[in-house]
Amino acid sequence: MAKKGEVAIAAEKTGAGGRPSDYTLELAEAICELIIKGMSVRKIGDLEAMPCEDTIYTWLSKHSEFSEKYTEACQHRTNRYLEECVDLADTMPDGIMFIAGNGNLYTRDEVLQLNAQERAMAGLMPIGLSNELINKRKLQIDTRLKAAARMHPRRWGDKSTMALEGGDKPVAVNGEFKVILVRPKESSDE
Repeated sequence: MAKKGEVAIAAEKTGAGGRPSDYTLELAEAICELIIKGMSVRKIGDLEAMPCEDTIYTWLSKHSEFSEKYTEACQHRTNRYLEECVDLADTMPDGIMFIAGNGNLYTRDEVLQLNAQERAMAGLMPIGLSNELINKRKLQIDTRLKAAARMHPRRWGDKSTMALEGGDKPVAVNGEFKVILVRPKESSDE
């Protein structure tokens, strides 16, 4: 039987240790909370206190309760993305902006809340509303909308489809349908 110190050395040599690899309900719930806050499984797997991305996906396939919580967390994250789209559009500043020496942008109202010394220390320079800022906001909104459509295409996607399935039985359709038959044009080179 290996001694305690030998196990630690073996784990160190193989690169094992440090990250949780045993599934617990508490860890699964913590992962789902991070997903709701907008983190991806890849980013969660990069956190030192969390299992790696592969382990999370393995748990999803092995533990149905985690899989259900994960699906629900992803739906909440999608709703959060869509709310962020509205916030990004609604908080687009009007008129003059100020840029600080560190590159941060400030609205006129934010600058007026600073005293003269704070304004001088920040090195604020007035700028107009730039195309870069407008394009950045458009990109942020479009990215979130596309992510929402990919994550939940039935709810947020652009397409809507209808399938009639009846198997061996005819499908009952209520309503009227107008069928227009179009004859293809005959080619003139015959």
